[in-house]
Amino acid sequence: MNSPCFLSFRRVVKESVFLLLLCAIPSHAQNLPAGTRPPDSVREETPLMKAEDVLAAGDAAKAMVLLLPLTAQPGPDAVANGRAWYDLGIANEALRNGAAAEAAYRSAIAADPKQFEAHAALGRVLINKDRAASITELETAAALSPAANPVAAKAEVLRTLASLHADHEPAKARDELLEAIRLTGETREDTRMTAWIAARMGDTKDAEAIYRRMLQAVPSDPEIVYSLSAILIAQEKLGEAESMLQAALEAHPEYTPNNAQLARVYMQSGQQEKAVPLLEREHAKYPKDAAVTRMLADVCNRTGDAPRADALYQVLLADSPNDIGLLSARGDALIRQKRFAEAQTSLQHADVLFLARPSAFPATDDRVQLTSSLAFAASENGQPAAVLAALDQRLEYADETPATLFLRATAHDHLHHVAQARSFYTQFIAAAQGKFPDEEWEAKHRLIALAHEK
Repeated sequence: MNSPCFLSFRRVVKESVFLLLLCAIPSHAQNLPAGTRPPDSVREETPLMKAEDVLAAGDAAKAMVLLLPLTAQPGPDAVANGRAWYDLGIANEALRNGAAAEAAYRSAIAADPKQFEAHAALGRVLINKDRAASITELETAAALSPAANPVAAKAEVLRTLASLHADHEPAKARDELLEAIRLTGETREDTRMTAWIAARMGDTKDAEAIYRRMLQAVPSDPEIVYSLSAILIAQEKLGEAESMLQAALEAHPEYTPNNAQLARVYMQSGQQEKAVPLLEREHAKYPKDAAVTRMLADVCNRTGDAPRADALYQVLLADSPNDIGLLSARGDALIRQKRFAEAQTSLQHADVLFLARPSAFPATDDRVQLTSSLAFAASENGQPAAVLAALDQRLEYADETPATLFLRATAHDHLHHVAQARSFYTQFIAAAQGKFPDEEWEAKHRLIALAHEK
């Protein structure tokens, strides 16, 4: 499963694919049976035109045979050469040769940098591979003129850009969507995207109102339920979100993203055991979906299956080795397995990355969890200096607790910092108030022993 934004706008991207395929064929060949020409055409049919007729007829394999010789040697006409490379990219995509299609689109751009269609197609194929590069190509396309269907083609590129910008740059997404609507009028998908952008800009009240109006028109629309439930979850209206999602899944079991959304409700309401089967089904269907895999790992960690969680975190880290959240979560799973040395390594890696770029890990609760876990792992590994460093960092985000006071006391004790150890053991006993009997017993006995030391 992708991000909620991309899930909501998946249809937009699919429509863009269709339109770009349509744009692959020059205007003189559109809406005509294969091999025909307008009555006033007197030009001799060129090899490129023949290949495009074959491509328009849906025979991508035969079109490739005709196109490959045209791209083997750069021709004198850069525009025609770029068009041949672009057609070859379309043919490769039709045959599911993704890498070859990408390479062909890049060659088309190299031959003719002003070709709208090649930039748009390359941006589209890069969406799930390199979001930043995808946006660059699509923005380049938006500034150019399409060869065919200019209004519709540009509007669809703008809509795709809006879907990519919606999560992180909602103001830019709003402007792109408004321009697309100006060109071709508003669609139901545009209305949905408007609501999503409003939510991302902080106007959840307006977004909720739009989704509820849309749901009144089509009560069983599972994508609207998904989007509206996301707002309800954020507002902690978990009961309403749960009922809405359950009804949507009963009516549309094929729309599996709502499984994961319902799992979010269960996780947030403390019903993790109900979330596991939903996420297992989603993960079995989409094993490479990072969002689902992450949710399944988290819920396994919370429900006591740390080895399973660890295995899933490792799969995710193979693709994102510098993801601070994943490194921190894996560290916690390793602590639960009492693999403290590995846990400290994972947590220290996360901490180094965080200190280098704090904005990459913005949530205060997550920072507190990272530094707390690092202090505990370091304590279990007998590294008191690392314990104190982690606790000092934690103190920037949260007050001391009985647990952190005890960790400080034992760390100073191991470092033979007698005065500090006495102080923190005393503070711990006062804060614990009988809730940690084993640690309190240890602290009291250490205070007796330290009374004779300087």
